[in-house]
Amino acid sequence: MIDGRDSLLGRVANTEAIAGPVSPHEHIRRETLERIQHFLSKPQLRVYRDLKGMCERVSDSYRDRVVVELLQNAHDAHPAGAPPGRIRIALDPNEGACGTLYVANEGAGFAQRNFDALCSPTLTTKNVNEAIGNKGVGFLSVFQVSSHPEVYSRLSDTSGTFDGYCFGFAADGTLRTFLETEELGDHADQIIASMPRLYLACPASSFPVAVQKLASERFVTVIRLPLKSDDALTAVQRQLALLSAQTPPVQLFLPRIKELSVSMDPTIAATVLERHCEVLQVLDDTRLLKARCGIRSFIVAEKTVPHQTMLDIILRDIAAEALPEAWEDWTGDAIVSIAVAAHGDPLEPRLYNFLPMGEGAKAPFSGYLDAPFFATLDRLRVQDGVEVNTFLLDTARQLALDAAALALTSLSRSEARQAVLDLVLWNKTDAAMRERVLTSAVPLVPTVPVLGRSEDWATFQKAKIWNGDVFLSPPLGCSSHRLSHRGC
Repeated sequence: MIDGRDSLLGRVANTEAIAGPVSPHEHIRRETLERIQHFLSKPQLRVYRDLKGMCERVSDSYRDRVVVELLQNAHDAHPAGAPPGRIRIALDPNEGACGTLYVANEGAGFAQRNFDALCSPTLTTKNVNEAIGNKGVGFLSVFQVSSHPEVYSRLSDTSGTFDGYCFGFAADGTLRTFLETEELGDHADQIIASMPRLYLACPASSFPVAVQKLASERFVTVIRLPLKSDDALTAVQRQLALLSAQTPPVQLFLPRIKELSVSMDPTIAATVLERHCEVLQVLDDTRLLKARCGIRSFIVAEKTVPHQTMLDIILRDIAAEALPEAWEDWTGDAIVSIAVAAHGDPLEPRLYNFLPMGEGAKAPFSGYLDAPFFATLDRLRVQDGVEVNTFLLDTARQLALDAAALALTSLSRSEARQAVLDLVLWNKTDAAMRERVLTSAVPLVPTVPVLGRSEDWATFQKAKIWNGDVFLSPPLGCSSHRLSHRGC
């Protein structure tokens, strides 16, 4: 009788000898068999067991960010510069034993390199700043809620069906069938126990009804997650509710997306999150916009940082071992953005790294600050001791002042009164910003008009605070903490 390993070696060698391109189905099969071949050649080595354990630990670090990571991947599928696309996130709590989650996008379909990267922990096809995700580990988060995720994709935008990379990290029964077909059934227990599930992709043999419907609606790629437990269903429902609440709005700094649809149940109307922007003024490298997300409007300012400026700082950080070497492949210019409320109550401060970071990641003013920070693996906070992060924060300080100056001529007085103060009054512990504001020649303080004078704005140096019988300048007021409630 021929040993399964010897038989596998022969079949893999034969497929490698075939000239010309192979189909996605054959590439999936071949890559999985090659990994199994390598494992079976020296099964006593612990490398696969250790890698399986590492994948499980990394997945656990993303426990409460599964939906955000899926949104990130869907966003990154839409190429920069292309027309903005749609993303649909839909939960059917009654499909399967514990519900099923679908995430569909109409970006670029899966290519061979995307499949290879997805099935290899830490491998990524994305350069830093080219996409939100660039570490290669975000997809591991799905294993928190689904033991057997599935992927369906088109070969091209003109394909009528999912005819490209369609595969799943199959349940044990399906995986055993695949292994038996490849004459490896005798090794199934050993393979299942020791190899990371990411290494065991199986070509899809059928398409669920919901997947076929998404194909008919012209989506290009679908991630299907049969949820593994009632706890997983509860976790997904909680994360979708936070996404739908738009506090903070996830779509505010995602210009590649024109529509994000979130559905908690197919019997209930979906929440559609959109982003509408109006450019108010452009001056050199700074842009002032008014953005609407749902029922809230925001004054948004953006500043472009040239590629070479970023790269020079990045190289210093790499030399100091403060950044990984992958950052040397930084792509394009950097964009730093800040947003404050156009109307209503001031915003609850939050930092963004394209998407909102953790609740503890607070912007230093009453608004949102988005920049390509070097963040922790789970993107919950900004890493300390990194020059790039310090530089981006300092860029945001100057952007806030520049945006305030543009707001004076671009907004109505009532809008400007709120926006300007929210832009320039940062945390009282930020001495660098306080110094810039108090010495600025730009009139940033809304004033009560004085008889014979028409100006209704003044610089912080010239303005006076009337406190009973005492007049104070804002710098003196700040030094005596009289303005501490406004951030001075």
